[in-house]
Amino acid sequence: MVAPLPWLTPNVRKLIRRRDRLYKRKKKSADPKITSKFKEARQKVQKELRRAYWKYIENIVTPKEETQPHSNMKRFWTYIKQMKTDSSIVAPLRSDGVLHSHPVDQATILNKQFQSASSSKETYSPEEFKSRCNMPDAASALLCLCVSSPYMHVTK
Repeated sequence: MVAPLPWLTPNVRKLIRRRDRLYKRKKKSADPKITSKFKEARQKVQKELRRAYWKYIENIVTPKEETQPHSNMKRFWTYIKQMKTDSSIVAPLRSDGVLHSHPVDQATILNKQFQSASSSKETYSPEEFKSRCNMPDAASALLCLCVSSPYMHVTK
C-alpha cells in the first residue's frame, strides 16, 4: 500500500500529534497560554508540512546523481500522472431512475433540486411537516417550518 502523503516524515507526524494534543487541551481549558501554545504548534506544523512537501518534490524533479536514472524518471512520471488526476468529478446523479454523468445533465438536475427546495412560499404546521419528513412524534412536536424566503427558518 502506498502512503497517502509520502512527504510526511516521522518528525512532521510527531509535530501533528503534539498539535492535536494541544488542541484537545485548548478545547477543555480557556487558558490563554494553552491557546498560544496551540497556535504556535499549528503554525509550526503548517511550516514543516510545506517544507517537507517541497523537499519531496525537489527530490523527484532534481534527484541526486548517485541513484539510478531509470527509477528517477519513473518517480517523476508517477508523480505527474498522480497530479493530473481530476479529483473534482461529480458522482453520477440519478433523475427519474436514470444515472446522469454528463456535466450539463448534472447541472440541470442540481438546479432543479435547488429551485424546488428554495422557491416554495408555503408554511407548514407541525403535523404537515411531520408527515412530509417522516419524523417521530417527539422531534416534530417542537418544529414548524416557515419558508418565506430562499432560506428555511425553523421556529419553536
